[in-house]
Amino acid sequence: MLIRDFKEIISTSEKIEGGPGVVRKCIQFGKWAQKYGLIDIYSFSPKFTLRGQESKGYNRVFKKLDRGFGNHS
Repeated sequence: MLIRDFKEIISTSEKIEGGPGVVRKCIQFGKWAQKYGLIDIYSFSPKFTLRGQESKGYNRVFKKLDRGFGNHS
C-alpha cells in the first residue's frame, strides 16, 4: 500500500476551476500507476484534498492530490 500526496491527478475530473487542465500529465501519472500494477483505493474523504489560491485571473483551484494505491500482491 502506498499513501501520500502525489501532486498529480489521474483524471481531469479530479480538478475543478483554476487554469487549463493538463491532460498529458494525467496520462503520464496513470501510466506510471499501471506500470507498477497500482490500483487507486477508493476514499470516503472529501473528493478534493487541495484548495489552492486564486491566481492569474483564474478561480481558486480544487484537486484530489492525496490518494492511496494498492496492488494484488
